Amino acid sequence: MMAWWLRNRGDLDDFVDKDVARSCSSKDAYPNEASARAQIAMQGMAGSLFTYECRYCASWHLTRRKPLPPKAPTPGREDDEDEDED
Repeated sequence: MMAWWLRNRGDLDDFVDKDVARSCSSKDAYPNEASARAQIAMQGMAGSLFTYECRYCASWHLTRRKPLPPKAPTPGREDDEDEDED
């Protein structure tokens, strides 16, 4: 998938190229989150390594960065509520 993305992108961008190298092409790719987590467990690095789904290749990679906590819902508002209802 990475090769396809590189061939078909519309414009060249040094920032994106550096981001791809840093966050994707320089790392091992795992087909799913379970495989990536299994690798962390086999290395004995639970709590030190984390997983993320790559925006470039859709595989899973390992990182030392802790994931951001999920956003808390805005009080008084539900996601599936329609504002245009009368």
